[in-house]
Amino acid sequence: MLLQNEVSRGVFGIYLDGSSYNTLFNNTANYNNFTGVELYSGSEYNTVKYCEASHTSTVDVWVAGSGFEVSNSNYNYLGDNNASYNRMDCFNLKSSGHNYLENNLAYNCTTGFELRLALHNTLLGNNATHNVNGMSLVAAYNKVENNEIEWNDEHGIKMKVTDNNVIANNTILGNQIGIGISEEFATNNHNAIGQNTLMQNAYGLLLKGEWMQNEVFENTFVDNTEYGAYLVKSSGLEPTLNSFWMNVFIAQPMHTAYEGENVTMNRWDLGYNYSGNYWSDFELNPGYPNHYEIHGPGDGIDNYPVS
Repeated sequence: MLLQNEVSRGVFGIYLDGSSYNTLFNNTANYNNFTGVELYSGSEYNTVKYCEASHTSTVDVWVAGSGFEVSNSNYNYLGDNNASYNRMDCFNLKSSGHNYLENNLAYNCTTGFELRLALHNTLLGNNATHNVNGMSLVAAYNKVENNEIEWNDEHGIKMKVTDNNVIANNTILGNQIGIGISEEFATNNHNAIGQNTLMQNAYGLLLKGEWMQNEVFENTFVDNTEYGAYLVKSSGLEPTLNSFWMNVFIAQPMHTAYEGENVTMNRWDLGYNYSGNYWSDFELNPGYPNHYEIHGPGDGIDNYPVS
């Protein structure tokens, strides 16, 4: 057990290389160059709790500059830790799987939580605030649930290359983009985005580039200043085939949801009564009272809007 240590102004703060079944409890690793706390290369079944890592200084992405980093390591638990003012990421999972991050605070870093080539991890009950991006995913089969992601400069959750992730029950407030699939030529498929609250962002959900067969359901979009959901695509070669159902869109008229000209064959209902979405501007929509036409030149129609 590493207990109540203070490590500062070194190359690394606390560094475990191929080391397993350790407990790091109530340690402080501030003002180090590369990482505050790092679990590296086969470090497994470690527990890191109530630790603090701040003010790492490097700008070299290959040597981290993160508060906490888990690299090529699996089955670790990080809970109730505090990372702030790190030059790169507050928390970084890189080429790692089956790790569990719970109740951690990420404040004022480039990215609060970065998942890069990461599989089968869980982020539960964390707080990411006042970063450039709250969370960033190049990842698959992860669960991002019950987090508070607020007041980040760009994205709440940025999805670059993602497949089969669950993004659920998060509060995403006051970001430029709440959830963004915004890499033009990146593929983002088969993700489930459900039961989130997306409020007072510029864009609640922004889908741009190649994104297919994602499920967007039972989310609440409230007072996002540009659009609740904004869907654009540069080419029309492939249909997008995403499904949107049982969401609540509360916004100024014409600012609920938008489909661009190459966006085709999305489903905005499940094909039966009350299986569509709630639209606060339904009575002003050209399809009222029979259906809801999604704004923009796309072909989206909610045939069973909920009133």
